Amino acid sequence: MAITPKQRKWILGVGLSLTVAAVASVSGNEEKDEVVVKPEVRKSRTEKKTETVIPLESLKNRSLPQDVRDMFAVKSWHLEQQAEAAKKVAVRPVAPALPFAFIGKMIDSDGKVVVFLSQQGRIYTVSEGDDLAGNYHVDSVRAPLMTLTYLPMKIKQTLQIGEAN
Repeated sequence: MAITPKQRKWILGVGLSLTVAAVASVSGNEEKDEVVVKPEVRKSRTEKKTETVIPLESLKNRSLPQDVRDMFAVKSWHLEQQAEAAKKVAVRPVAPALPFAFIGKMIDSDGKVVVFLSQQGRIYTVSEGDDLAGNYHVDSVRAPLMTLTYLPMKIKQTLQIGEAN
């Protein structure tokens, strides 16, 4: 038996109506994680066919698992790897590069080593224990290195001053 165009329109219309009703009843409530739907089987009195009827009330509280809800969420594996690497790396503070250039050194009459340094055309004469430019403290002067502490961060730095004469 062939279906006429008019019958086809009725069948599609009923199917569309049932689909819209099912979506409307499901989209409003997402409280429960799991819903068990028990279909009813009815036999028609006039025909010998059996129908499966699913009550629409049972579809109202249906919700999807989290991974299905976020199925189209943006995922960038590259950024996650960077975030993981950043968590593993401990960040240590770094003092700025020393702004001084070594010019020379001499031993004064007391036997103390005096070092001559320059910074942007300005010349400093320092020895062990002196403060320098407000931000540095001279810890030690032992050839071939002079040890300075950057006071704001308490970080030690060294400057080459050459071998002893």
